Amino acid sequence: MNFLKKIGDEYKAFNIPHTSVSENKLPDDVRLFQRIILTKDEKKSIPSRCHFSLGTHIHTAVQKIVCENKTIKEVIDG
Repeated sequence: MNFLKKIGDEYKAFNIPHTSVSENKLPDDVRLFQRIILTKDEKKSIPSRCHFSLGTHIHTAVQKIVCENKTIKEVIDG
């Protein structure tokens, strides 16, 4: 259940008619970027859950650097 009762003036100023609990949990800079700065088409072009893919790539890179003593260049070059 959503217990939000009031839409803040900051949302009204940017013509945002509603918000959600999950959106309110986002850091302010991410919310600003996604709701104010990006156009609808730009927002649609962001893959959903892309942070999972990025996290996997970062984990793999760090693991190769730490466990296999590879340099960052070696990891990037494959």
